[in-house]
Amino acid sequence: KKSTKIEAATVIIAQDNSNSLILIKDSTFYKEKYPLLLDSVITELEKNFIVDKYLFGNEVKDFTSIDYKDYYTDFHSVLENLKKNYYKKNVGAVVLLSDGICNKSHLPEQNIESFPFPIYTVTLGDTISYPDFYIKDVFYNKTSPSNTIMPIRVVANANNCRNKKMIIKLLVAI
Repeated sequence: KKSTKIEAATVIIAQDNSNSLILIKDSTFYKEKYPLLLDSVITELEKNFIVDKYLFGNEVKDFTSIDYKDYYTDFHSVLENLKKNYYKKNVGAVVLLSDGICNKSHLPEQNIESFPFPIYTVTLGDTISYPDFYIKDVFYNKTSPSNTIMPIRVVANANNCRNKKMIIKLLVAI
């Protein structure tokens, strides 16, 4: 006897539950409108796929409601959890919804190619690029004779600062 069973692919939604998502200017969007928008997307996906939902932050848990109460974002933990629980299963995609601020664990992209299913990321939060000016490095001699002129090299980076005047003050303590 030969039988064929067609199994719908599983789409996994992994939602960041960390409070960094609501530390932006438009936090009311993520508290009020975003959960409704996400629910409508999940409802559409459920028409063609099996949809499994998870929240991640301090820990990985089943998706009930987003409360943004976790203090950390642990990408490694959620990805390893999914890799273990969905081994040799029909996973069509993992959709990772986060602001991208990884503040617990090592960087997830280090071994992302070892996952047996595609991972798609959706960036949430404030995507406006703000002007940023910073000193990247300072090079100088660690020792020098007294009363001599010592060269100092400062490496500064500027992002989105076109036509802006920046002032660097270098104070040397002797």
